[in-house]
Amino acid sequence: LIISDGAMPNMHGREFAKALRSNESTKNIPLLIMSGEFGEDLDRSAKFYRELRKGGAFGYLSKPFDVKKLLDCAEQPKNVANYQEYEV
Repeated sequence: LIISDGAMPNMHGREFAKALRSNESTKNIPLLIMSGEFGEDLDRSAKFYRELRKGGAFGYLSKPFDVKKLLDCAEQPKNVANYQEYEV
């Protein structure tokens, strides 16, 4: 499992997800993105999540988040056959 911020200095979460999926050695590693980039703007946050899913992330957590929710999300790829189809 890779947990990454969605707004990194040199690469955005979308590009990071696509880079992981295009590399044979990392394409099957579950990716969970978290970000505080959109705050309370649910429309922008939902759009960002859809873009991440298209890029290959299985889930997205908006900051701040509850640690229990992070742990629950981290467990999900183990429980589904195709983690990219899981909705967080």
